[in-house]
Amino acid sequence: MSAIINNYKLNDSIILAINAGVDVIGIMNNSVSGYDSELAYKIRDLIFDAVKDGRILEERITKSYVKIIDLKQEFEIIKFENSVVIN
Repeated sequence: MSAIINNYKLNDSIILAINAGVDVIGIMNNSVSGYDSELAYKIRDLIFDAVKDGRILEERITKSYVKIIDLKQEFEIIKFENSVVIN
């Protein structure tokens, strides 16, 4: 983890990871500056903005979404009936 922290800012590492094909990113919220209750929202906004300005392709997000949904269906975590998710 320190290899990433020592060489990249958080925003850059998120964008690079997504563009490299990472489908799920785990973020630790225990930095030296303390817990940030808004961190998940900040990262969501960062990804949204990066898609809007072309740093991340929308197709990349869609591809990850499809992979995750397909895996959830395969393991029967979710089921679809008439294009509606049933839990």
